[in-house]
Amino acid sequence: MKAEERKAGTDEQYYVGGYYAESGETDCKKLLDTKTLLKQCLHAATARLQDDTRSISSKRRSTYRVEMLLDLFKDQAENTGNLTILDVLRERVYQLLVEKEEKMDENEKESTSNWLCDLAMSGDRVQINGTFRRAVWEKMRASVTTLLAEIIAIADRNNGLDIVHGANVDTWKYQLWMKILRNQEVAKLTYTSTLIQSTKSPRSTVPVLFRKISGRYLSYSFPFFWLIKEAIDDKWTAAKDIKGNKEHSVTYTTLK
Repeated sequence: MKAEERKAGTDEQYYVGGYYAESGETDCKKLLDTKTLLKQCLHAATARLQDDTRSISSKRRSTYRVEMLLDLFKDQAENTGNLTILDVLRERVYQLLVEKEEKMDENEKESTSNWLCDLAMSGDRVQINGTFRRAVWEKMRASVTTLLAEIIAIADRNNGLDIVHGANVDTWKYQLWMKILRNQEVAKLTYTSTLIQSTKSPRSTVPVLFRKISGRYLSYSFPFFWLIKEAIDDKWTAAKDIKGNKEHSVTYTTLK
């Protein structure tokens, strides 16, 4: 079913290269093994991440990040209904792909909707990858890898992955971390923000941000504390712009 043909109010939909498949129509696992796809994209996605080169542990962090993500993927097999990293990554990648399609003009949509036929007629792509099936898989990997890198950069900001790595899936901290990363209104990430504005193409490297005070890198034990702090700062800035009762004054101390 093409994207423009999907009906509102249907069951959950899975995006696969310009096409959607309703979970009620077919077995999505037979259509696309999303866990394997995301897992195979991990190394390429994390290779796009750029840590602060002035940090002594930046190289170790790059390797450790992959190990943590692979360990977190194992939580899916042991899951008993709780939210896991695979659920979150799958949903956020899906959201970005939908946004990407919505921002296309009609000519671009027409072109991308025929990508499978174009790939089949491209002898070079098939020859390079060995088989048509492999060529399709590599095409999907390329599309997912760039978006996955952006999501992981948010997840591991201020060493955020440390909070859930090794933790029990059913703990409140683990579930809160997953719910925050899953919520696109809180952990904000748009497809437009992943692009180089001058060329409208995906950026080749994605910085992983860290908060420093007096030259020291900070890590937090509370899930996405930096997002909560930013939200409080934004509210405070907005409140200061509102003309209130001049007879009262408020003292604010910035959270550190």
